[in-house]
Amino acid sequence: HGATRQSGAARPIPSTRKPAPEERATWMVNLNTASADQLAKLPGVSIIMANKAILQRDRQGPFTSLQQFIEAVDLQSEYVPFVRPFIQS
Repeated sequence: HGATRQSGAARPIPSTRKPAPEERATWMVNLNTASADQLAKLPGVSIIMANKAILQRDRQGPFTSLQQFIEAVDLQSEYVPFVRPFIQS
């Protein structure tokens, strides 16, 4: 018989939106208190990645650096310069 066709269900696409310069000054994110929705506003961070970060934060304690967060969510290196301005230290 014929080959089965895969459904056309859309997959979530990570946010690729790059912040405008004026946007950088309007909001900041604390990696240790932000909700998944707040983390998902970061460039290159999807809601799935944000939930992964929160799960790790809940299990292992607060992030001690941006690098630790980047590793937790497997953020692509090209997004790091765009994320950095939003991080509250």
